[in-house]
Amino acid sequence: MKKVLCLLLTLCLLTCSAFVVFAEAEKPQNEVMLLGNDGGYGWAKFHLANGFSITGVYEDELAKLGLRYDPSERFGIKAGQVYDPDTEETFTYGGINFIIPFGNSLNIAGFYDINYKYKDWDRYEAALKIQMAKNHYIYAGIRGDAGVVPELKYNEDNLEEPHMFLRGDFNWSWKKFSISLDPLLYVKGYYYHDYTFKYHINEKANVVLNVSNYDDNPNNPGDSEINYRGGFEFKF
Repeated sequence: MKKVLCLLLTLCLLTCSAFVVFAEAEKPQNEVMLLGNDGGYGWAKFHLANGFSITGVYEDELAKLGLRYDPSERFGIKAGQVYDPDTEETFTYGGINFIIPFGNSLNIAGFYDINYKYKDWDRYEAALKIQMAKNHYIYAGIRGDAGVVPELKYNEDNLEEPHMFLRGDFNWSWKKFSISLDPLLYVKGYYYHDYTFKYHINEKANVVLNVSNYDDNPNNPGDSEINYRGGFEFKF
């Protein structure tokens, strides 16, 4: 609990610093999302200067606090600390993401994460990002894992084998409502979905409902339970 309070205090101090840095200049909007489910979910991003931002995440009973640097829309790097309240353990995470354009409607997009989900678990993805229409994209590529995550009962003999996948990123808006559909299909036959519905109260606040059965382990999908999260998103 003391470490969680320290993380929250650090986040508050850094947030105050962000307001000072941008006191005399226009800044991108900060974002905060708070959703409720069995474990709770929280996400926040506070902009500093020159592409730097502070991020905080609470998910799967893990608290994460870190920094991002996005010199452009095509590349980003992140690093920070993860705190596990169950074991009272703290460890470091890192990662990069990239987009390489090949014309107006074709890109190569991907990421590599180290310890971001759990300790000693690395994840990667590389895919063609194809724009089908405005706000509608298809990803086709490979994703995989490296490391040992006993909690998820990985098939360790096949853990580092990359898996081919197709993923959709489809978005619609109607007046005060919007919906995002992110279906995921592994070529091996596993199918998952992640749907987000929003009601826009005003330009700064949204009511959010997320429905998902995403599973990060295609080797052992098991019974994919549907998870519901509901709450609010704020921008300021």
